[in-house]
Amino acid sequence: MSTLRNTPKHQDLIYDVGLNTGQDTDFYLKKGFRVIAFEAEPRNVELCRKRFAEAIADGRLTIVEGAITAENRTNGGRPTTRFFRNEDHSPWGSSSEEWALRNTIFGTEMEPIEVKAIDFAEAMAEGRGKAQADSLRKAKRDITAKKLADPANRAKFTEVPAAELRRGDVIVVAAGDSIPGDGEVMEGVATVDESAITGESAPVIRESGGDRSAVTGGTRVLSDWIVVQITANPGESFLDRMIGMVEGAKRQKTPNEIALSIFLWACVTLLPFSQYAVDSSGSGKPITITVTVALLVCLIPTTIGGLLSAIGIAGMDRLLRKNVIATSGRAVEAAGDIDVLLLDKTGTITLGNRQASQFIPAPGVSEQEFAEKAQLSSLADETPEGRSIVV
Repeated sequence: MSTLRNTPKHQDLIYDVGLNTGQDTDFYLKKGFRVIAFEAEPRNVELCRKRFAEAIADGRLTIVEGAITAENRTNGGRPTTRFFRNEDHSPWGSSSEEWALRNTIFGTEMEPIEVKAIDFAEAMAEGRGKAQADSLRKAKRDITAKKLADPANRAKFTEVPAAELRRGDVIVVAAGDSIPGDGEVMEGVATVDESAITGESAPVIRESGGDRSAVTGGTRVLSDWIVVQITANPGESFLDRMIGMVEGAKRQKTPNEIALSIFLWACVTLLPFSQYAVDSSGSGKPITITVTVALLVCLIPTTIGGLLSAIGIAGMDRLLRKNVIATSGRAVEAAGDIDVLLLDKTGTITLGNRQASQFIPAPGVSEQEFAEKAQLSSLADETPEGRSIVV
């Protein structure tokens, strides 16, 4: 599992089930919401991708193509389902055969097509991950770099998008600027806010030489300036790897789910195999459906076994709400068996932004005297605790 700090909680995220030609999605986008839209009709998907190209490009809209259904079959290695589209009234399209038959009775023609099958719960969990990745990607894309033609002359630079930087390019970053890419400090000393990456609110010193010269794209210079040589091409930076991790966090089956699937297949095939054995040998009786059902009920350890998939999806979704990426269902299941967790530093699980809220002096010491001593001892303290004491 990995953590993301200072990322949005997605209160502005809407799921539009049934994109159609995009009327509802257009309304949500104009109101400032971000949208994950689901649509099974390929022609509507193509139409909306063109119509909302700008919203898709800047991460405000994600279109998931496929039909939401619990019934699917495998076609070329991917789950598919039958979808009935309507030539006259696009919103009448449905994966329900009964609904399609009803529309046919009313005189409208329904055309069956094969589309990708979507499990809605998994799609929601995956959609949150995509929204998280879009937020990171947007932050990365909005950064402008000050590229130097001559590293010795930092006063003369050209502003270029961060995406155009390549390994070996030299840039200058001044106070208030965001660092556009991973690199090494060649000249200068600056305090850098790395809270977006490490979770630590206290700024760190970055300078040329030694083990404090590495800087990470997406962090921000708070004071002074530094000249940085880029060390990672687009797609290879820390932020790019984090985006890839978020987008790759697709749910995988846990060992318990795999065992349950094998058991269910065994129960399903038991009846035809027993019938084949009886026909081949010419004696005996095939197992009955009643016995098969009784076997299934007796051997499944309560109905929880059938809920494993839903439990895993719900666990991943709850973690994403807390800005924790579960890369698979296995990770969620393994987390349930953890008794002791060892962390390298408290900043891994805290914001590191503790503040003094009250002075409590020892007996015989006045509050005024205690406050003066606390301030004197904290004048050189650059931690959040020290800064909160100095007035």
